[in-house]
Amino acid sequence: MNGSVKKKLSSKKVQTKRKISNLNYDLSKGKIKQAEYDLYKSLFEVYLQILTLQYTRIFVEEDLTVLSNQRSGTFTTTQHDTLVNKLDKIDYKVAELKNTLNKNLAIAQNSYPNIRVF
Repeated sequence: MNGSVKKKLSSKKVQTKRKISNLNYDLSKGKIKQAEYDLYKSLFEVYLQILTLQYTRIFVEEDLTVLSNQRSGTFTTTQHDTLVNKLDKIDYKVAELKNTLNKNLAIAQNSYPNIRVF
């Protein structure tokens, strides 16, 4: 399952980077104004941070699973706690970024009712 999730997240990251690149093109051709460019780019960058953290979370989960499956003399509570704390920090940061993104998107929709980002 993690393999398909990794591919999906990786694909979304590539798509988001492409959208940022398209913004640069649209700005250079005069299709959008600087304010729109800044707005869209900031939204996409927050979204990209979310995707990156979610992708990182998968690897931490895998490390935790491997560590838990070993259950040998090398398994320590400290290692386990460190990985669980990393997961908690990632989850907290993702939730924080999603809240920020939703707030900024709501504000953006007031200025640009036709905005479609994701």
